[in-house]
Amino acid sequence: MTLLVLTMTVFLTTLGLIGAAEMGDKTQLLTLALAARLPLGAVLGGVVVATLLNHALAVVVGGAALLVVPATRRRRAVSPLWRPAPRRAHRIGPGGTAHLNLGQARSR
Repeated sequence: MTLLVLTMTVFLTTLGLIGAAEMGDKTQLLTLALAARLPLGAVLGGVVVATLLNHALAVVVGGAALLVVPATRRRRAVSPLWRPAPRRAHRIGPGGTAHLNLGQARSR
């Protein structure tokens, strides 16, 4: 693989993971905005129903993936996510951690 492909892979993976992690913050802001305009019971009911539907969808998609994707492929796809972080990562912040991950991708 070329350096550009590895760099884009790390960039897109980081972008996706950070976007997924920030989704909760956006949901909280939306709930707060809706609660300011609509009755509280309706907003809380909508949040509960949406949460249950979201979790049900995750269970269905995850169950289907278990049936379709072989165990070895699942392990290979998830194993980079469980790699221990460098010891000094807590001192350099998230930007530095992304830089360290980019360095690891270049060294492969």
